[in-house]
Amino acid sequence: MIRAIIVYLFLYHTGCLESYRILGVFPSKSRSHFLITGTIMKSLASRGHEVFVVSYFPQSSPTARYKDVIIPADTIPEMSTVSVGTVARNSPIPSLRELYTWGVYSCEATFNAPQVQELLASEASFDLVMVEVFNADCLFAFAHRFQAPLVGVSTGILLPWASDVFGNPDNPSYIPAHFFPYPVRMSFWQRLVNAVSLVLFKAVHKTVFSREADRMARKYLGENVPSVEEIARTMSLQLVNTHLSLHQPRPMVPAVVEVGGLHLREPTNISKVTIHILR
Repeated sequence: MIRAIIVYLFLYHTGCLESYRILGVFPSKSRSHFLITGTIMKSLASRGHEVFVVSYFPQSSPTARYKDVIIPADTIPEMSTVSVGTVARNSPIPSLRELYTWGVYSCEATFNAPQVQELLASEASFDLVMVEVFNADCLFAFAHRFQAPLVGVSTGILLPWASDVFGNPDNPSYIPAHFFPYPVRMSFWQRLVNAVSLVLFKAVHKTVFSREADRMARKYLGENVPSVEEIARTMSLQLVNTHLSLHQPRPMVPAVVEVGGLHLREPTNISKVTIHILR
Protein backbone atom coordinates (compact mmCIF):
# COMPACT_ATOMS: atom_id res chain seq x y z
CA MET A 1 0.00 0.00 0.00
CA ILE A 2 2.84 2.40 0.90
CA ARG A 3 4.57 1.71 -2.44
CA ALA A 4 1.38 2.36 -4.40
CA ILE A 5 0.95 5.68 -2.63
CA ILE A 6 4.56 6.71 -3.40
CA VAL A 7 4.21 5.92 -7.11
CA TYR A 8 0.84 7.68 -7.24
CA LEU A 9 2.26 10.80 -5.64
CA PHE A 10 5.31 10.74 -7.91
CA LEU A 11 3.60 10.19 -11.26
CA TYR A 12 0.20 11.73 -10.74
CA HIS A 13 -0.60 13.77 -7.68
CA THR A 14 2.27 16.26 -8.00
CA GLY A 15 1.23 16.91 -11.59
CA CYS A 16 -2.14 18.10 -10.34
CA LEU A 17 -0.57 20.58 -7.93
CA GLU A 18 2.46 22.03 -9.66
CA SER A 19 4.51 21.59 -12.81
CA TYR A 20 8.16 20.61 -12.42
CA ARG A 21 11.17 20.60 -14.73
CA ILE A 22 12.58 17.07 -14.79
CA LEU A 23 15.78 15.85 -16.44
CA GLY A 24 15.99 12.17 -17.37
CA VAL A 25 19.42 10.72 -18.23
CA PHE A 26 19.15 7.29 -19.83
CA PRO A 27 22.39 6.28 -21.58
CA SER A 28 21.58 2.68 -22.44
CA LYS A 29 21.55 1.94 -26.16
CA SER A 30 19.17 -0.96 -25.54
CA ARG A 31 15.63 -0.10 -26.64
CA SER A 32 14.21 -2.55 -24.08
CA HIS A 33 15.62 -0.34 -21.33
CA PHE A 34 14.14 2.79 -22.87
CA LEU A 35 10.68 1.20 -23.08
CA ILE A 36 10.50 1.63 -19.31
CA THR A 37 12.33 4.92 -18.83
CA GLY A 38 10.74 6.56 -21.89
CA THR A 39 7.26 5.58 -20.71
CA ILE A 40 7.89 7.13 -17.30
CA MET A 41 9.03 10.42 -18.87
CA LYS A 42 6.09 10.53 -21.29
CA SER A 43 3.72 9.92 -18.38
CA LEU A 44 5.26 12.78 -16.45
CA ALA A 45 4.97 15.06 -19.50
CA SER A 46 1.32 14.08 -19.98
CA ARG A 47 0.65 15.14 -16.39
CA GLY A 48 1.92 18.65 -17.02
CA HIS A 49 5.61 18.40 -16.12
CA GLU A 50 8.30 19.72 -18.46
CA VAL A 51 10.73 16.88 -19.16
CA PHE A 52 14.14 16.80 -20.86
CA VAL A 53 15.22 13.31 -21.90
CA VAL A 54 18.84 12.40 -22.65
CA SER A 55 18.82 9.20 -24.72
CA TYR A 56 19.52 7.49 -28.04
CA PHE A 57 15.82 7.37 -28.87
CA PRO A 58 14.31 10.72 -29.91
CA GLN A 59 10.60 10.93 -30.58
CA SER A 60 9.38 10.30 -34.10
CA SER A 61 7.01 13.25 -33.71
CA PRO A 62 7.29 16.10 -31.17
CA THR A 63 5.26 15.89 -27.97
CA ALA A 64 4.27 18.84 -25.84
CA ARG A 65 6.43 19.39 -22.76
CA TYR A 66 8.86 16.61 -23.81
CA LYS A 67 12.25 17.69 -25.16
CA ASP A 68 14.81 15.26 -26.58
CA VAL A 69 18.50 15.70 -25.77
CA ILE A 70 20.00 13.28 -28.26
CA ILE A 71 23.06 11.08 -27.86
CA PRO A 72 24.23 10.35 -31.44
CA ALA A 73 23.91 6.63 -32.21
CA ASP A 74 27.30 6.41 -33.91
CA THR A 75 29.22 7.46 -30.78
CA ILE A 76 29.11 3.98 -29.27
CA PRO A 77 29.55 0.51 -30.84
CA GLU A 78 26.57 -1.76 -31.20
CA MET A 79 25.83 -3.85 -28.14
CA SER A 80 27.12 -7.42 -28.10
CA THR A 81 24.66 -10.01 -29.35
CA VAL A 82 25.47 -12.06 -26.24
CA SER A 83 23.39 -10.63 -23.44
CA VAL A 84 24.63 -10.24 -19.91
CA GLY A 85 22.03 -12.73 -18.74
CA THR A 86 23.22 -15.37 -21.21
CA VAL A 87 26.86 -14.93 -20.24
CA ALA A 88 26.01 -15.09 -16.55
CA ARG A 89 24.75 -18.64 -16.85
CA ASN A 90 28.30 -19.74 -17.55
CA SER A 91 30.30 -17.31 -15.41
CA PRO A 92 29.57 -13.93 -13.80
CA ILE A 93 33.05 -12.59 -14.58
CA PRO A 94 32.37 -11.95 -18.31
CA SER A 95 29.11 -10.27 -17.26
CA LEU A 96 30.93 -7.86 -14.97
CA ARG A 97 33.53 -7.17 -17.66
CA GLU A 98 30.82 -6.46 -20.21
CA LEU A 99 28.89 -4.23 -17.83
CA TYR A 100 32.05 -2.25 -17.06
CA THR A 101 33.01 -1.87 -20.74
CA TRP A 102 29.58 -0.64 -21.79
CA GLY A 103 29.41 1.61 -18.77
CA VAL A 104 32.59 3.38 -19.87
CA TYR A 105 31.24 3.68 -23.42
CA SER A 106 27.95 5.08 -22.10
CA CYS A 107 29.59 7.70 -19.90
CA GLU A 108 31.91 8.95 -22.65
CA ALA A 109 29.18 8.99 -25.30
CA THR A 110 26.74 10.86 -23.05
CA PHE A 111 29.14 13.54 -21.83
CA ASN A 112 30.56 14.07 -25.35
CA ALA A 113 27.16 14.40 -27.04
CA PRO A 114 26.91 17.97 -28.43
CA GLN A 115 23.40 18.56 -27.09
CA VAL A 116 24.42 17.28 -23.66
CA GLN A 117 27.46 19.58 -23.58
CA GLU A 118 25.20 22.48 -24.56
CA LEU A 119 22.81 21.58 -21.72
CA LEU A 120 25.62 21.31 -19.17
CA ALA A 121 27.04 24.66 -20.22
CA SER A 122 23.66 26.38 -20.04
CA GLU A 123 22.00 28.05 -17.08
CA ALA A 124 19.14 25.55 -17.12
CA SER A 125 17.71 24.46 -13.79
CA PHE A 126 15.78 21.34 -12.86
CA ASP A 127 13.61 20.32 -9.94
CA LEU A 128 14.47 16.63 -10.29
CA VAL A 129 17.06 14.45 -12.05
CA MET A 130 16.24 10.85 -12.96
CA VAL A 131 19.06 8.46 -13.94
CA GLU A 132 19.04 4.79 -14.89
CA VAL A 133 20.76 2.69 -12.23
CA PHE A 134 22.73 0.20 -14.28
CA ASN A 135 26.41 0.53 -15.19
CA ALA A 136 27.01 4.26 -15.78
CA ASP A 137 27.08 5.70 -12.26
CA CYS A 138 29.13 8.66 -13.54
CA LEU A 139 25.86 10.20 -14.68
CA PHE A 140 24.61 10.54 -11.11
CA ALA A 141 26.79 13.66 -11.21
CA PHE A 142 24.05 15.38 -13.24
CA ALA A 143 22.16 15.73 -9.95
CA HIS A 144 25.17 17.55 -8.46
CA ARG A 145 25.61 19.72 -11.55
CA PHE A 146 22.00 20.94 -11.40
CA GLN A 147 21.70 20.80 -7.60
CA ALA A 148 18.51 18.74 -7.84
CA PRO A 149 17.14 15.68 -6.01
CA LEU A 150 18.09 12.35 -7.58
CA VAL A 151 15.73 9.48 -8.44
CA GLY A 152 17.01 6.17 -9.81
CA VAL A 153 15.29 3.87 -12.28
CA SER A 154 16.33 0.22 -12.47
CA THR A 155 15.06 -1.31 -15.72
CA GLY A 156 15.67 -4.85 -14.43
CA ILE A 157 16.09 -6.51 -11.06
CA LEU A 158 18.28 -4.76 -8.54
CA LEU A 159 21.98 -5.17 -9.22
CA PRO A 160 24.06 -6.47 -6.28
CA TRP A 161 25.41 -3.03 -5.38
CA ALA A 162 22.16 -1.09 -5.86
CA SER A 163 20.61 -2.12 -2.55
CA ASP A 164 23.35 -0.56 -0.44
CA VAL A 165 22.27 2.96 -1.39
CA PHE A 166 19.12 2.61 0.73
CA GLY A 167 20.25 -0.12 3.11
CA ASN A 168 17.88 -2.47 1.34
CA PRO A 169 18.10 -6.10 2.59
CA ASP A 170 19.98 -8.44 0.25
CA ASN A 171 20.58 -11.46 2.47
CA PRO A 172 22.44 -13.99 0.26
CA SER A 173 21.10 -16.94 2.24
CA TYR A 174 17.74 -16.64 0.48
CA ILE A 175 18.07 -13.88 -2.16
CA PRO A 176 19.99 -15.11 -5.26
CA ALA A 177 22.56 -12.65 -6.61
CA HIS A 178 21.74 -11.07 -9.96
CA PHE A 179 24.30 -13.08 -11.93
CA PHE A 180 23.28 -16.54 -10.73
CA PRO A 181 20.14 -18.43 -11.84
CA TYR A 182 19.77 -20.04 -8.42
CA PRO A 183 16.33 -21.11 -7.15
CA VAL A 184 14.64 -19.50 -4.18
CA ARG A 185 15.46 -22.56 -2.06
CA MET A 186 19.21 -22.82 -2.48
CA SER A 187 21.38 -25.68 -1.30
CA PHE A 188 24.11 -25.01 1.26
CA TRP A 189 26.73 -24.89 -1.52
CA GLN A 190 24.66 -22.47 -3.57
CA ARG A 191 24.15 -20.19 -0.56
CA LEU A 192 27.89 -20.24 0.14
CA VAL A 193 28.79 -19.37 -3.48
CA ASN A 194 26.03 -16.77 -3.50
CA ALA A 195 27.35 -15.08 -0.34
CA VAL A 196 30.99 -15.01 -1.48
CA SER A 197 30.00 -13.76 -4.93
CA LEU A 198 27.84 -10.96 -3.51
CA VAL A 199 30.81 -9.65 -1.52
CA LEU A 200 33.03 -9.96 -4.60
CA PHE A 201 30.56 -8.12 -6.87
CA LYS A 202 30.26 -5.23 -4.43
CA ALA A 203 34.03 -5.03 -4.01
CA VAL A 204 34.55 -4.93 -7.80
CA HIS A 205 31.92 -2.22 -8.13
CA LYS A 206 33.52 -0.11 -5.40
CA THR A 207 37.12 -0.48 -6.54
CA VAL A 208 36.69 -0.57 -10.33
CA PHE A 209 33.29 0.72 -11.45
CA SER A 210 33.03 3.60 -8.96
CA ARG A 211 36.61 4.79 -9.39
CA GLU A 212 36.23 4.98 -13.15
CA ALA A 213 32.87 6.71 -12.74
CA ASP A 214 34.48 9.29 -10.44
CA ARG A 215 37.28 9.89 -12.95
CA MET A 216 34.88 10.53 -15.82
CA ALA A 217 32.47 12.68 -13.82
CA ARG A 218 35.34 14.92 -12.72
CA LYS A 219 36.85 14.95 -16.20
CA TYR A 220 33.71 16.54 -17.63
CA LEU A 221 32.21 18.40 -14.66
CA GLY A 222 35.23 19.49 -12.66
CA GLU A 223 37.37 18.21 -9.81
CA ASN A 224 34.96 19.51 -7.16
CA VAL A 225 32.34 16.87 -8.02
CA PRO A 226 31.77 14.53 -5.04
CA SER A 227 32.30 10.80 -5.51
CA VAL A 228 29.45 8.98 -7.21
CA GLU A 229 28.97 6.94 -4.04
CA GLU A 230 28.33 10.14 -2.09
CA ILE A 231 25.88 11.36 -4.71
CA ALA A 232 24.15 7.96 -4.84
CA ARG A 233 23.54 8.11 -1.09
CA THR A 234 21.45 11.25 -1.65
CA MET A 235 19.08 9.32 -3.94
CA SER A 236 15.51 9.89 -2.78
CA LEU A 237 13.73 7.04 -4.54
CA GLN A 238 14.47 4.07 -6.79
CA LEU A 239 11.87 2.64 -9.16
CA VAL A 240 12.49 -1.01 -10.03
CA ASN A 241 11.06 -2.83 -13.03
CA THR A 242 10.11 -5.98 -11.12
CA HIS A 243 6.94 -7.48 -9.67
CA LEU A 244 6.47 -10.13 -7.03
CA SER A 245 4.21 -12.14 -9.35
CA LEU A 246 7.10 -12.68 -11.79
CA HIS A 247 10.17 -12.31 -9.59
CA GLN A 248 10.99 -13.68 -6.19
CA PRO A 249 9.32 -11.70 -3.38
CA ARG A 250 11.97 -9.89 -1.34
CA PRO A 251 11.98 -7.29 1.42
CA MET A 252 12.28 -3.69 0.26
CA VAL A 253 12.51 -0.45 2.16
CA PRO A 254 9.83 2.18 1.32
CA ALA A 255 12.25 4.14 -0.91
CA VAL A 256 12.65 1.15 -3.27
CA VAL A 257 9.41 0.74 -5.21
CA GLU A 258 8.52 -2.07 -7.61
CA VAL A 259 6.83 -0.72 -10.75
CA GLY A 260 6.97 -3.80 -12.99
CA GLY A 261 4.57 -3.49 -15.92
CA LEU A 262 4.41 0.30 -15.71
CA HIS A 263 5.34 0.53 -19.40
CA LEU A 264 2.53 -1.78 -20.57
CA ARG A 265 -0.42 -0.27 -22.39
CA GLU A 266 -4.05 -0.89 -21.57
CA PRO A 267 -5.29 -4.07 -23.28
CA THR A 268 -7.53 -3.68 -26.30
CA ASN A 269 -10.45 -5.84 -27.32
CA ILE A 270 -9.53 -8.70 -29.64
CA SER A 271 -11.59 -8.73 -32.83
CA LYS A 272 -13.70 -11.76 -33.71
CA VAL A 273 -11.52 -12.28 -36.81
CA THR A 274 -8.38 -12.54 -34.67
CA ILE A 275 -10.07 -14.93 -32.26
CA HIS A 276 -11.14 -17.10 -35.19
CA ILE A 277 -7.55 -17.17 -36.56
CA LEU A 278 -6.13 -18.08 -33.15
CA ARG A 279 -8.53 -20.97 -32.92
